[in-house]
Amino acid sequence: MATTLTLSESEAKTVIQHSENKTDQDGRNVGHTIRQHINISRLGLITRMEAGPGRHDRKDVFWRSAFLSVDSAAKVLSDAMTAMANVAFVANFSDRADGEFLVEDPEVPAFWCRDQRGRFPAGQVHIYARKMAQRPYGLHLITLFPVIKI
Repeated sequence: MATTLTLSESEAKTVIQHSENKTDQDGRNVGHTIRQHINISRLGLITRMEAGPGRHDRKDVFWRSAFLSVDSAAKVLSDAMTAMANVAFVANFSDRADGEFLVEDPEVPAFWCRDQRGRFPAGQVHIYARKMAQRPYGLHLITLFPVIKI
């Protein structure tokens, strides 16, 4: 019987911390949530925004958003797993193949984040993760950031 992926806030924090500065199965450097999407100053966000869009040209999101702390990011990641209970990757997590990807933008309870304009509540987050047996709880978080529509 398949089991659902659920993460408490403390488990989500562990996932975030253990995903930093890691390489994936193909040797690519992945897992940069803390370095690029948590506790980034407004000036830092402006500088990144002026540098251009992200790798996937997500001009409305990538260069403009940050969680306020690791704890706030962990709460949102925990909430997101609950919000995505019916997504196949989450609902049947134990049956997923090692290396399979999750790319989602779930709606979550409102949380405080920062963009180049200041602090304000958001309610959506972008999650890009991979199932990897050697990571805590079997989840390698590649990126997690607030979705800021401007």
